[in-house]
Amino acid sequence: MTAREVTLEMLMQVNEEEKLSHQVSYRTLSQHPELSEADRALAARMFHGTLERQLTLDWILERQTGRPMQKQKARIRNLLRMSAYQILFLRQVPDSAVCNEAVKLVKKKGLSGLSGLVNGVLRSLARNVEASGGTEAYLQTVAEDLTETERLCFLYSMPVWLVTYWRKLYPAKVVERMLPAFLEESPTTVRWNRSKGSFEELKESLRLDGAELAPAVYADNALRVSLRGGALHLRAYREGRCSVQDESSVLAGKILPLQKDMFVLDLCAAPGGKALHAADTLAALGGGSVLARDVSETKAARIREQGKRLGLSNLRCQVWDARRPDPVLAEAADVVIADLPCSGLGVIGRKPDIKWKTEFDDVLELAKLQREILSVAVSYVKPGGYLCYSTCTVTKEENEDNVAYLERLGMEPVSVSDRLPKELVSAETDRGILALLPGLRETDGFFAALLRKTGDSSKD
Repeated sequence: MTAREVTLEMLMQVNEEEKLSHQVSYRTLSQHPELSEADRALAARMFHGTLERQLTLDWILERQTGRPMQKQKARIRNLLRMSAYQILFLRQVPDSAVCNEAVKLVKKKGLSGLSGLVNGVLRSLARNVEASGGTEAYLQTVAEDLTETERLCFLYSMPVWLVTYWRKLYPAKVVERMLPAFLEESPTTVRWNRSKGSFEELKESLRLDGAELAPAVYADNALRVSLRGGALHLRAYREGRCSVQDESSVLAGKILPLQKDMFVLDLCAAPGGKALHAADTLAALGGGSVLARDVSETKAARIREQGKRLGLSNLRCQVWDARRPDPVLAEAADVVIADLPCSGLGVIGRKPDIKWKTEFDDVLELAKLQREILSVAVSYVKPGGYLCYSTCTVTKEENEDNVAYLERLGMEPVSVSDRLPKELVSAETDRGILALLPGLRETDGFFAALLRKTGDSSKD
């Protein structure tokens, strides 16, 4: 199969079968070893980019065809999207090649009768972009007659409900900085595992394996890494010296007030980054343990696998539904980590299909689920112990409103300013809240809050 054929099949799985983009990409590309490294990179970029820009592409293609995209055959719809993406955003690929390859693919898929439509639409789009003076000028021309909300949705490929929501939640200047940040390439970050050697030893090992390194922006225990072939090709990764973890998630681990011999409970631990971070920190301190729980054996098994890679004997994993109280652990934990299921709207840049699959009603349902879990989570915290609540989303209902809920359950916010770099210190961090917005910070959208049990945990 060619890179374009693989891309089309991945788009079909996400858009028509509603599978998750990051899972589809990993699984599908690993099933095609015949692809060269260059073709693999091209397929990954076309796939991610098409999903990322899908609303913009559909808007343009509907202008070109005079027909709603949902009226097109599914395979034609997705082929037009990926081809339009190449014409607009992969300018190193000649337009003629894009058109020719699209027509070949139409015929290969048994849709020869529609090859003329595909060829005509794409060549017309290419001419219009060229006549406008390039992609940016063309997009601005299309956006001229749109309302402000429509303009933002079109230029930054965001659903109307989400742009409307953020415009109500934040000042216009904040939204204007957030939206383009979701379209920027997300870096790969690795966190240093303190129990497995020094930071300098980690950097030297990574360099010897050909990785290009840069300091993380905010976390002094992490590095931004450019590499080929994935983390498994790195000796330091295989030996457990580092873990792949987004910098915002690393920061959530850094605000945990961990001390030797503490017991840490992670309620919804998969994929395991924060539980592993806590276990590694305790191992480096000389004592303490972590119990990582999640709702399925598949998720728990992945955490166990990572714990084995890091050689963490102080980490245990169990299958447990976080909504169900466990009387055995009542007021047993020094620290409870509650990184709960959320809408994921802060990581749209990494998982672009989230924005097409999420509605505001989903946010409300998730906030309800989060409170159900948090009401149980509080019962596990020792008097004087801590709870760290975090999400990778950017909604008031799932973030600030849940902190207020925890306060009603007897938890008090604790300043995290002394655990963060000065660039992140603010009145919010003094109140125990770390809120990161893309565009304003060089991270994904992320929220974390640290609270302590000091009062009566039974009060409403």
